[in-house]
Amino acid sequence: VLAHDAIPRGIACSADGLRAATCGDDQLVRVWDVATGRELQRFAGHAGPVLSVSLSADGKSLASASADKTVRRWFVSAVRLFVADPVKVTDAAYLPDGASVATTGSELALKLWDGEGKPLKQLAGAKVPLVRVAVRGDAAQLAAADAEGRLLIWNVADGVLKQTLEIGAAANDLCFSPDHQKLAAAGADQQLRVYAVEDGALLQQQTAAGPLLAVRFLSGGSELLTGGADKQVSLWAHASPVAVANLTGHAGPVYHVAYNSDGKLLASASADQTVRLWDLATGQQLRQFSGHAGAVYSSRFSADGSQLFTTGADGTVRAWNVADGTEIRKLAVPVAEGETPPALFDVDLSANGQQVAAAGQDGKPRVWNAANGQAGEPLAGSGDAVYKLAFLADGRLVTCGHAGNVAIWNPAGGAAAFTAKTASTAYSLAIHPSGKQAAVACSNGKTYLIALP
Repeated sequence: VLAHDAIPRGIACSADGLRAATCGDDQLVRVWDVATGRELQRFAGHAGPVLSVSLSADGKSLASASADKTVRRWFVSAVRLFVADPVKVTDAAYLPDGASVATTGSELALKLWDGEGKPLKQLAGAKVPLVRVAVRGDAAQLAAADAEGRLLIWNVADGVLKQTLEIGAAANDLCFSPDHQKLAAAGADQQLRVYAVEDGALLQQQTAAGPLLAVRFLSGGSELLTGGADKQVSLWAHASPVAVANLTGHAGPVYHVAYNSDGKLLASASADQTVRLWDLATGQQLRQFSGHAGAVYSSRFSADGSQLFTTGADGTVRAWNVADGTEIRKLAVPVAEGETPPALFDVDLSANGQQVAAAGQDGKPRVWNAANGQAGEPLAGSGDAVYKLAFLADGRLVTCGHAGNVAIWNPAGGAAAFTAKTASTAYSLAIHPSGKQAAVACSNGKTYLIALP
């Protein structure tokens, strides 16, 4: 049964019988997985009942005719949705091949899925549900943390549980080292622990000023970067019993951090309305970027590292000179006198560095010329808040947001060139290196894999 909220007026089937398209009085066109009855994609735009729908022979596009006097052509994507857990998904991570996904959830297993959402295997041995997962860079092993303070390490090839480590506290994040020999755990008990993957030996244990929320090895493998509830981003040396540097100075939570291209500088954006630039070799703050009239939510370095772009609650994107900390320009969302501009939650730069895009509270992606700040044509937006955006290599822009909408935009302006609908709020997205697929994390505990045209 393909459940509709309104009277259906038309139906079409793909040549292979795998998908069906329907339309009706709710002004929507929907694409369905015939086998499961799941809605894969929906198209909105008609201003009246949609009376008929037709699929192309190859199933890649469809045409709809409406009482609003228009015929519209839509591009059908190969959207894949799979239920990874009966209750909730607590974490998900791509394997290096980009075609497999590991997930944790309410069940006592670490699950592996292929790109079609079909189960590959389950790694057993957990005593309680798992909450975090980490993938080794060569895909030979997977690690997971449970809610009672255990770390488990499996061999992927044979599914053997190689190590079970009792660490005594919940781990909020895990990370393998670049050489695949070490596993770091960021503890809720303020402890940073590093273990040897081969025998489970504790190589290092260091105490932070507050619970640790995130951990990553730097490229050399001898240093780690952590973020915590103490409002600090800390740099640790693997051989040192104390942090190499505590990047201390923010007076509020740190919302975002970004490296420059050579990994020597770090920018941190905070609720204290500032962005700070840190020298990772010394741990010293080099300068502070002040000017935002509200929390700063995101930051991005330009490719050459000479500029830093930030955005925040005041509805502005600001370009800063990294060398001296001066503000180069302010890109503001235009509003009528007396109105409050919408907060901007994320910012990104195109691959060629020529465009900067931001989106946020009002759901309207905006694109500017990065060199001179000239605004491009406005993008229509879906009306719901956009939480994350990313440029594709070809210059198109991908967004996701509060109503679960995922869209691709041509920065030249106009309506979205592609839309997909997830079943709940879409908080984050990651683009596959090929640019052909996006993983979208949602509030309903599901991760949706969406093929991008």
